Amino acid sequence: MSGKRVQRRDGELLAALRDQRELLRNAGERYDGGSDAEAKNLAVRLRVLLHDGGRNNRSLLGQLKIKENLPYLDTTPAEHPPEAPSFHGGLCMVHATLGPEGAGSSRYVPVLDKRASLPPHPPQAFVDWWSNRVISDDQGRPVSRRDFVLWLADQDGGAHVDGAIGETYAGLAREGIAIFQPGAGDDPRFKDLVAPSVRQIAFEIEKTLDAQLIDDSEADTGLRVKAPICSLSINETVSAGRNDPCPCGSGRKAKRCFGMRQPRRRLTLGDLHAEAA
Repeated sequence: MSGKRVQRRDGELLAALRDQRELLRNAGERYDGGSDAEAKNLAVRLRVLLHDGGRNNRSLLGQLKIKENLPYLDTTPAEHPPEAPSFHGGLCMVHATLGPEGAGSSRYVPVLDKRASLPPHPPQAFVDWWSNRVISDDQGRPVSRRDFVLWLADQDGGAHVDGAIGETYAGLAREGIAIFQPGAGDDPRFKDLVAPSVRQIAFEIEKTLDAQLIDDSEADTGLRVKAPICSLSINETVSAGRNDPCPCGSGRKAKRCFGMRQPRRRLTLGDLHAEAA
């Protein structure tokens, strides 16, 4: 038997965060260097940092009391109007490589910072960033960052291999999405949309933590967030007055907390016509 559980000492959670960030960074570099299998390692690191699965399975960022206050980087494309189809791979793009005689290959790859020249989305609260749709499969089923991470971490070899996998995961891992996919006849691995999406999620987390975490000996856990965001979903209906305390419990006035939230960037039909011109 393992005996009773004991509380961690001061500083041990910070040390664990340093370890996880280093493991995440190293796995990302190996993935970028050509090791596709490192996506499973990335998924485990993201799960450790972000996923709350029960009383004794709490996220590391949650234990450090910063997960809900971080303003998360969102690198997905701008939302299209409902009447206009969107041709994109969510967190991925298709990269083509030409061979010496013109023949080549194409595959899904993470966007990384290749959309940096476009107007960025405003930062997102964790509840929206983690659980909202980033892409839909060919059956129209929404897929979130949480789905991508837990598929690889819990079903496909990150921490466990399931004997059977979900239909949506199987489709995205084997064929991607029909509206935006690499050319037919390529290596089947090149149609995997899941692994590069997980790499992109890791990129977003790395950039978020690098930009926002500040050592602060006065804070309970030794860390504070540079520009904390309201933890409520932007889709919440907040009835508090502008000068009342924000319902999220931050201690800030509603106008200085939820009232500062901005929706994700959306395109109009006019924007799309201008891009096509």
